[in-house]
Amino acid sequence: GMSYPTVWDSSNLTSCVCYFQTSGDNGSTWTVHVGRVDFQWQLKRFGGSDYGGFLFWKNLMRMGDGSIQGPMYGCSSTDVLTRCVWVRSDNEGTNWSYVSTIAQNDSLPGGEGFGEPTAARCADGSLICVMRSGSGTFPLYQSRSTNDGVSWSAPATLSGPAPADTYGVDPELCRMSDGMMALS
Repeated sequence: GMSYPTVWDSSNLTSCVCYFQTSGDNGSTWTVHVGRVDFQWQLKRFGGSDYGGFLFWKNLMRMGDGSIQGPMYGCSSTDVLTRCVWVRSDNEGTNWSYVSTIAQNDSLPGGEGFGEPTAARCADGSLICVMRSGSGTFPLYQSRSTNDGVSWSAPATLSGPAPADTYGVDPELCRMSDGMMALS
């Protein structure tokens, strides 16, 4: 289990410290581990706190090659608004590396940027990521990857409903047994 906040590390401005827990006895006891997330740019403190530049959110998944991958969101030192990124660990969560940017736009209305991403594998094998774009009256956006997170389509408001009907916060995706994707 990954702890969502990372910790600022002033000795290395291109990485942040992360914490995760493992259990070998079905959750009766847990061991805390310390890891790192490495990026290709300098980070910015998250919201002026001691959090590292990016936060793990949810939906980490085991990939076909054995790696663990999933979304984070936060800011590089040059970002004005938050962005969503895809990260990867090849050693069970100890070390993470940046793979790609899912969505970033420093002039996105709403004043927050892209955040709180949720990702899932679609019935066709692609990945979908849905993220919020601000509080209150700002729509949810989606992006897709057809190459396991190496690259992502340009973020777009959810297809189907009017953007005003998709206002939301902290979205969650769940692929149902019949292949239908549910979003709450």
